[in-house]
Amino acid sequence: MIVAYFTFLGVFAVLLVISAAKHKKFEEAKQDSKLLTVIIPFRNEEANLPGLIKSIQAQTVLPYEILFIDDHSLDKGKELLETVFLGKTFVSIISLPDSVEGKKGAIDFGVKLSTGDYCLTLDADVEFDKFFFECMLKKMNADMTIGAVIMKSDSFLSRLFSFEYMLFNAFNFSFSSFFVSSASGANLLFYKEKYFEVNSLPQHSALASGDDYFLLKDFQHHSASIILNNHADNAVYTKSVGGWKDYFNQRIRWLSKTKTTLNWKELVVGLALVVYLIGSFVLAIYLFYHNNFTLFYSLIGVRFLIDLFVYSNYTARLGILKLFLIYPVFFVLYPFLFSAVVFGTFFYRPKWKGRGLVKK
Repeated sequence: MIVAYFTFLGVFAVLLVISAAKHKKFEEAKQDSKLLTVIIPFRNEEANLPGLIKSIQAQTVLPYEILFIDDHSLDKGKELLETVFLGKTFVSIISLPDSVEGKKGAIDFGVKLSTGDYCLTLDADVEFDKFFFECMLKKMNADMTIGAVIMKSDSFLSRLFSFEYMLFNAFNFSFSSFFVSSASGANLLFYKEKYFEVNSLPQHSALASGDDYFLLKDFQHHSASIILNNHADNAVYTKSVGGWKDYFNQRIRWLSKTKTTLNWKELVVGLALVVYLIGSFVLAIYLFYHNNFTLFYSLIGVRFLIDLFVYSNYTARLGILKLFLIYPVFFVLYPFLFSAVVFGTFFYRPKWKGRGLVKK
């Protein structure tokens, strides 16, 4: 068993290096603001909108249009946007009709109203630097471009949750030459014509969330060109969850989305990560218990080097390498967190924007 697992680690590491070497590079596209429509669905985001508004107001270059899509908010977020952007012709604040609800419905509604060739979806709780749109206009050269989402943290727990999120995005980035396993609608750019060709979001309307996951799968199914962008100038920032309840609600919601249309590639990647992340911890406990300290320290060292390579390969351009300092705590706690999240998907129905994840 020990030999088999170290062999697995070796193969795993080699595949990571090969995939990283084959990672697709950006070629700058023609800069034309008329090509870009920004779509921002929002529901009960009054408290989060000021940060987004401030980011938009600070931009060096603005997109041709920004469509705020109100998903039946119960607060005064829409009134806030109407006041701030009064007289700004590039901004439209649109309410969904009663027959349409949910983020997928809001995005589909916005895409159909858009005039640009490319659509960029953002979450209402994100912020970004002043060159964000200027740089984004140069990235319109693939069917889908998955931008970085950085979770800001201000406590020990939120740093732990943020590191977990960034590490998994780092693995997604490292393996993207073989298979892209996830995307975030908080920063997702796509070619509108391709969207209309492949879109199946209406078929998943019963699930309140999951727009990014299903759209990624649609693009993959039709062999679209997909690039992961780890440049800081195209990153967005959002606040990490800071408590256990919010953490499990969010992670169970994310994992629950994959249960509906899991394919063999996702299964292989998922199982490999489970064997890597959980298996190494279990084997480390076994070796320590049997006083085999040579192999114990060898295992810890190999795992540390692989994780450091994966994390730094993704985050070096994002400027968050120091978050890796929380790695020892993550190594010990993550197997228990992961087990609890998996267990929770069978017994817990998470909430999203005040709605159940699965709409009745």
